[in-house]
Amino acid sequence: MKAVVMAGGQGSRLRPLTCDRPKPMVPVLNQPIMAHIVRLLQQSGVGEIVTTLHPMPEQVADHFGRGETWGVTMHHLVEDRPMGTAGSVARARALLDGTVVIISGDALTDLDVAPVVEFHRRRGAAATLVLKAVEDPSEYGMVITAEDGRVLRFLEKPARGQVFSDQVNTGIYVLEADVLSRVPPDRPFDFSKDLFPLLLASGQPLYGYLTGAYWSDVGNPEQYRQAHLDALRGQVQLPAAAEWLGYEVEPGVWVGEQARVAPGARLAAPCVVGPGCDVEDGAEVGPFASLGPGCWVGRGASIRHSVLWKGCRVGPGAEVRGAVLADGVVIGRRARIFEGAVVGHGAHVGESAVVSTGVRLWPDKQVPPHRHVSRSVVWAGTVSRAVVGVRGVEGLPGVELTPEMAAGVAGAFASLLAAESTVAVADAGGRAARALAAAAAAGAASAGARVVWLGPAASPEVRALLAGGEDEGPGGMQLAGALYVDQDDGEAGEAPARLRMWDASGRDPAPERARAVDQAFRRDEWRRVGPEAMGPIGPYEGLRRRARERYVESVAKRVRELLLALDEAGRSADGADAEPPLVGVAGPSSPGRDLLVAALQACGMEPVAVPVPGGGRKGTPGVVAIARVSPSGERVELWEHDGRPVAESVVHALWALWPGGPVVALPVEASDVAETVARAWGRRVERISPYAGHPSDGAGLTAADGVATACLACALAARLGRIEHVLLDGRPAPSRLELAVPVAWNEIGQVMRRLAEQLGATAEPPVDGLKVRHPRGWALVRPDALQPLVRLQVEAATLDDARDLLEQYAAYVRTASSPAP
Repeated sequence: MKAVVMAGGQGSRLRPLTCDRPKPMVPVLNQPIMAHIVRLLQQSGVGEIVTTLHPMPEQVADHFGRGETWGVTMHHLVEDRPMGTAGSVARARALLDGTVVIISGDALTDLDVAPVVEFHRRRGAAATLVLKAVEDPSEYGMVITAEDGRVLRFLEKPARGQVFSDQVNTGIYVLEADVLSRVPPDRPFDFSKDLFPLLLASGQPLYGYLTGAYWSDVGNPEQYRQAHLDALRGQVQLPAAAEWLGYEVEPGVWVGEQARVAPGARLAAPCVVGPGCDVEDGAEVGPFASLGPGCWVGRGASIRHSVLWKGCRVGPGAEVRGAVLADGVVIGRRARIFEGAVVGHGAHVGESAVVSTGVRLWPDKQVPPHRHVSRSVVWAGTVSRAVVGVRGVEGLPGVELTPEMAAGVAGAFASLLAAESTVAVADAGGRAARALAAAAAAGAASAGARVVWLGPAASPEVRALLAGGEDEGPGGMQLAGALYVDQDDGEAGEAPARLRMWDASGRDPAPERARAVDQAFRRDEWRRVGPEAMGPIGPYEGLRRRARERYVESVAKRVRELLLALDEAGRSADGADAEPPLVGVAGPSSPGRDLLVAALQACGMEPVAVPVPGGGRKGTPGVVAIARVSPSGERVELWEHDGRPVAESVVHALWALWPGGPVVALPVEASDVAETVARAWGRRVERISPYAGHPSDGAGLTAADGVATACLACALAARLGRIEHVLLDGRPAPSRLELAVPVAWNEIGQVMRRLAEQLGATAEPPVDGLKVRHPRGWALVRPDALQPLVRLQVEAATLDDARDLLEQYAAYVRTASSPAP
């Protein structure tokens, strides 16, 4: 049997550990990861192995040679340029025939591939994917299979709101060699993104083999250290361990050849002391520690839950806790290295210095004695999990979302644009939003971007400026994107702020773009330019004025089109528009409120300040309707002239009335009332995911444009009377309820998979979450993107029906999150 070991990965998420070696050569218990894979294949009956190599290929080829000492025959193919996973394997087509095992050389597993090959042949499959249930499937490709294992659907690296299963693609495949003939020779081609969807679409038999074997893609330093802990616990059975691990001097303690352990030293199981190590009196190694060959541990030093590579030196009295040290790292006496820290090869941490949790030191860096390193522009950042999503990054200003973070995220965003691109920066008003926007402007400029400082502005007018597509930047340069900071209403110190990112068309970034910004920020790998190349930051008042003019003119034009259509349909009330109608505008001054006032005036209405209805206050005499928008202008509340609130479902219906083409794009959670209204006007609703970006039509009316929604509602109220009665033809608005059910992060994939299995036959095609229709209404279940919650939204004709649906689905989620019987 033949196998292909894909060993061409960059290992960029493991940096600085992979700065000087390819990821397959990163050691696990002092053996390269790929060595464990080669031994595993040899024990499973594979006699011939082809490797595909790209970065630093000589390290792999020199280590394994022709395979003589490994009991196999090996061929090494070097890619001159990345061709994707399937593209690289297809280059070995001349060496392959029959059934072939494909496996990554940089993942850790103890899978016996022989049963997988047997399963593959028994099913008559063209390709079989080895699947594994994981806690967080958002970093992998998800796969849905039928009961017999046949593959039904793929989704590559989903956003959290798109998770529908916890079964992921491990990158281990068994396939018939002839399927590689479908791989084009002249362009990059992946198994999961290209070849398998192609085979599935053409009706080829694709199967998934769900394994209970250990598997980890060792994608980042945390997973790398966890792989060591798992190996030391015996959770992964590494092949032929007795041949290379050393002598087990006591249960769970292995010591390599020519290692010296002083009588006064303490080794706590489980731990590995590599060959040639020297452990002094009073030193403590373990539990869960692995020392590479030739390490020295000074008197009184302590190493726990850590991985040390070859030739590290840990000085007397030093402490290493939950860290990874690459080759040749020197830790000075009484220095302390804390959990999650990663130190690149040749780095030197001085006496009594402290490296804080999560800090990464790049190779050969020097930490002076007594220095406390918690964050640096030279060494990679301290954030250990994804913080940037399609809606940007959010948190309490100054606590969770700091100016330093805003600058870093903005720098990462600008780094993904072409050099000297022009970026607009604006905020929704308020001191916190202004400070964060200023930090974002500085971060973008430090990455070489030319910054257009718009200052306080509403979100819709900034989006419209971008969507206009004209050369609006300084010197006539076209805007490449925008950064925007807004803050929720609420008590001071409790209202979160958001740093948003928009592309050149005014849309939120696609998930893969947001992920790229997040990775650049977390790795601290965003572009930093010298003093002469830093971009200018200019106020450009004329541009801000043109942005507002463009936006309000567009809104007014669309409102006039709608009113004309109403006139032609004979649906205007008698005496409508005899004089400019009064519209109540509630809420304090803000960019959103100011934009609403300007837009209402452009639409021929007269805005007047009124108090917010409620608390015993009725409507304001003389006004046709009352509106309040958020400081950013994205969120809106509406009241009828008598102070009665307009139902959320009616607000959704307003989106369907906005003049445009035959198709109106609405969020998946929008009310069915919107579809009813759209059909009445000869339009069709297309449900979209927020991760696909918001549609933009120049005016920017979307689910995130409260100003345009308010203008449309008030114009309809002036022309036709009560908004709600006219839009619903006198029928009561449906009832809508929401609930957030706490679910642990590591259970969300399981919950969504179980719900899909239970409700899949009645669910709508997935767009965003799981939406199920009932005779009484519908329910939407989807994970929260930022918190360990599953959010439920229901809509039904009556409040009682809505409550019943909400209780029913809350019970489904709680049951699905419980351990299987």
